Amino acid sequence: MLLPMLRLSIGASAASITCDLFLLSGGCPTSQACMDVVYSPLGTTRAGTRHYESGGQEKCYVYHDPDCNGKGEAPRWILDDHAPSESVAHDLDEDDACSYYARIDSGAPAALPTSTNTWTAWCEGETWESASITLTCLPPPPPPPRPSQGSYSYGAFSLFGAVGDYSYVDGDGAASSVFGG
Repeated sequence: MLLPMLRLSIGASAASITCDLFLLSGGCPTSQACMDVVYSPLGTTRAGTRHYESGGQEKCYVYHDPDCNGKGEAPRWILDDHAPSESVAHDLDEDDACSYYARIDSGAPAALPTSTNTWTAWCEGETWESASITLTCLPPPPPPPRPSQGSYSYGAFSLFGAVGDYSYVDGDGAASSVFGG
């Protein structure tokens, strides 16, 4: 059984859990392109917080913004279709507004809002509504398989070495190499 890869960070005041890969689910119909896809780390903001990109066809981003418009708004985790800047201190999508799919206020930039939480989401009818969004940590992908070693003989030549790159000896005893892709 694989367990999600979690990191436990112990700070002066509390413990926080972060994960490398996660899945978002729930939300409003207006944000469904951002749901049920895997998110992975994309980079680090100027404040040193990781931000994440969806693996879906339409790119979505999850990031912590200390002030979404530069006018003193509460810090929050944001679900957006605009990538956050890694060079500005606040208003990370640089739109001079608090415009995004969903948010959850949080002064804890190192702790993703895991489990099911109530986010404020831009829903149908173009209103802000409370919506349940679940962030589920996922296990890391398995490591790539190791090349198998061995040899193979057929007719006048033999193959040996790692799968993907082959050397062979032809019927005249001459050695040649073939590199697989």
